[in-house]
Amino acid sequence: MAEQLIAKTDATAHVLRTLKHEDEVVLAEEEKRIHARRKRVKTVLEWLKRYVMDVMRNRGINALKTSLNTIHIQGNGGLRELLIDDSEAVPDELCQFEGSLNMHDWDFTLAVLDALPQTDLARRSVAALRAFSKKPIKELVRAALEKKCEVCSGAGTSDPQDPEFFCCGACGGSGYRQVSGAHLADRGESLRIS
Repeated sequence: MAEQLIAKTDATAHVLRTLKHEDEVVLAEEEKRIHARRKRVKTVLEWLKRYVMDVMRNRGINALKTSLNTIHIQGNGGLRELLIDDSEAVPDELCQFEGSLNMHDWDFTLAVLDALPQTDLARRSVAALRAFSKKPIKELVRAALEKKCEVCSGAGTSDPQDPEFFCCGACGGSGYRQVSGAHLADRGESLRIS
């Protein structure tokens, strides 16, 4: 029984290595070859179209018809591309303000606006500011989650000198800071062959 298991394990490892090699080397080379061929075909196709159009324009021909085919020059449809050369020159009524505030400045701004007399301008200002939405800055959240817990200094227990002591309440035993509403996912596992 043990010999069969060893033989099956070796055979499985061989198949896995072969498939990995095919995926990494053989198929990658095939993708490169197909990409290069597609590029050549596309280049020739674009050149031939330009050549035929040039010949037709030089002869004043807009369409060529045969019993099997018709070739004609037609204008492109759809929307024309919009280019902004100087955004400062665009009239204000065609623009909108976009921006962001950190939470401290946001809270301060709302407090100031709430303290203003309830005029139409103040109400409109508060309504406009409330239209902003809270969006976490992913880089800052990740950096906070990757820092060691300030209570247990990364030990994961409430007494770093005694690992058998209680789990740190601040980090839940992970040794890293916690951020409400966010966490880092487990890395998972993968099969390695050596």
